[in-house]
Amino acid sequence: DACTFKQGKGATPVSQIGMHLAQQFLIDSGTEFDVKHTKTPAELIELYAMARLAYTEKDALHKMAPSEHRQRLVSNPYRGTGFYINPHHAELIRVYTPPLAECIDKQTPMSDGQRLFIEMVFPITYAVLQTLEIL
Repeated sequence: DACTFKQGKGATPVSQIGMHLAQQFLIDSGTEFDVKHTKTPAELIELYAMARLAYTEKDALHKMAPSEHRQRLVSNPYRGTGFYINPHHAELIRVYTPPLAECIDKQTPMSDGQRLFIEMVFPITYAVLQTLEIL
């Protein structure tokens, strides 16, 4: 599942995000690596969407409201948003896809062109937002 840590091929979205964040912190602190596991912002946005979908599937499996299940897993101000997993996820969306952030944060509709852009550049995120009935 999305919360089980694995390295290498078959690594879960959460483990890939965690590896990126840990390694990026160490790189920023001066550590050098021969092999980098860092991701681009676009890759991270898609990984967060995959993790969000996995949480939704777990919620259905456990027959509880998404916010109730996430409350036991995560303690952060983004729990109630229905999409963002944590502040890093929210920041990525706000910086790299402002129209999508407006849509999520303020329930502002996106134009057809903006929706098409999100669908083309972030297809997993787009599909998850549709599954969650945010788009």
